[in-house]
Amino acid sequence: QGAPRGAAGSPRAYAQPVRGPWTTYARRAEEWFSDPVRVPGYVAAHSGSSPESFIFNRRIELVLSELAGHPGGTLIDIGCGPGMLLAALGASRPGDFEALGVDISPPMVEEASRRLSSASGARVLVGRAEELPLPDEVADIALAMGILELADPHRVLAEAARVLRPGGLAVVSMVNPSAPARIWAQRVYEPLRRRRGWGWVDGWDPAEIPMSEPDLVRTLHLHGLRPVRVRHFVFDPVWPPLDRRLPGLRGSAMRRLEPLGRGPLRRLGSYYLIVARREGRDTPV
Repeated sequence: QGAPRGAAGSPRAYAQPVRGPWTTYARRAEEWFSDPVRVPGYVAAHSGSSPESFIFNRRIELVLSELAGHPGGTLIDIGCGPGMLLAALGASRPGDFEALGVDISPPMVEEASRRLSSASGARVLVGRAEELPLPDEVADIALAMGILELADPHRVLAEAARVLRPGGLAVVSMVNPSAPARIWAQRVYEPLRRRRGWGWVDGWDPAEIPMSEPDLVRTLHLHGLRPVRVRHFVFDPVWPPLDRRLPGLRGSAMRRLEPLGRGPLRRLGSYYLIVARREGRDTPV
């Protein structure tokens, strides 16, 4: 295997850590998710009827929708966590994908290995999203769902472009900093929380570092990934601190408001998904 190359064939200058807020936050996120005690709680929270479960499953639904017409091939799930997306993909498209999950957390990888049966054909391994332990141009699809806001998005997208074959598909999601719920949380509630010394559940502050849609589009282009479609999802009308006090109301409201993602108010969604193609000699016109 030769030295990894960037999407446009240039050397990987991005292999050096980007100095900025992502470095410190990514380290905190790594420590939190690598605690084996937290894995069962994470799985439970994303498996029931909670608002967190709705958000998580909506991501999965959108990925399955985007891949519905894809013929299959080699798929990399970057930041696969406990393998729930890979399990859903295997159940809906058995035998169509040779799937590989990569996650920085050994406990999450262990959970994913238990979840994914040998019959599914999916494999999981420990690795950093910013430095995937994979050779160049090995994948037809790269997923980065719920990971860009927890890591260095520039390096993660550069790695996604590196492992994709020309014409390959990248499906990524990001927190929308322009959503009303996010604006309230960042500009009003978060400063108040810090002044009052209020903590978060489990002692971890999940104040992800979001990237605006125009910035993410530019970053995708920078790494040779051409956006072809954007979808907005999760419309959250119950904001902190009421979101944790009224989970039932919040979840019900989000489900009812989801059709907004297909109308003129779609950019009010708390999250957005971008589908992009890896540019190169075989990129479809």
